Amino acid sequence: MDNYYHKLGVSTKATPEELKNRFEKKIKSYLFFGLSARKIKKIERLKLAFETLIDPAQRNKHDLELGLYPANEQAPWRPFYQNYSNQTLKQDLSFSTELLSELVEKFDGKRIVPGIVFVLFGLLAILILVLFALLDHPETKKSVQIKPVVMQDSFQIFNKEEQEIFKNLTPTEKQDFLITLRQIESLKAASNFPQILNSCKLHLEAVSLAEELIIKYQGLLSCLRDASTVKK
Repeated sequence: MDNYYHKLGVSTKATPEELKNRFEKKIKSYLFFGLSARKIKKIERLKLAFETLIDPAQRNKHDLELGLYPANEQAPWRPFYQNYSNQTLKQDLSFSTELLSELVEKFDGKRIVPGIVFVLFGLLAILILVLFALLDHPETKKSVQIKPVVMQDSFQIFNKEEQEIFKNLTPTEKQDFLITLRQIESLKAASNFPQILNSCKLHLEAVSLAEELIIKYQGLLSCLRDASTVKK
């Protein structure tokens, strides 16, 4: 059988005031995007749950059916009904009917357009997240390559093998590495570059690890700068 506490989203110790507040919030959430046949059924079940739990006699019967407490044990919500008269019960039962009529009149058809806009914004946000995920995917990154850098006819750095190693660097390491590479390329304009490069041959040996790649090119840049200074 239905657990009306779960349906309303309240504890088994809920006070009449808590039941009324929760019922109102639930109804508003259902009506925000307008009415439909499915929502009407949900609202009817919600109204039944509220009217059962707000009535002490019906609530006690519901608790026994759920097996929440032994028949000879007082439910923890009982003290909240000490001053609860039949007149108060009638008012609370009419509260659910009046509230529902008021909200249906207020929300039906008036929140459809804002609701659609809200949904469209949600779909747009999801699309943006999917695009970011695709751009960050390893397969996508593989297609973004840096061409080999020809330093001189007989020397080529950052070849295909090193590009594969480059992919294993962190974003920060990649950024620092590319700065180093650009600084190396800027030295190619020197008239005596072939001689400078020849003196740094040892730094052109192949590497196999990501950390070695960074060390290699930092060392090469340092060597080229030193050699350029000496030649001058």
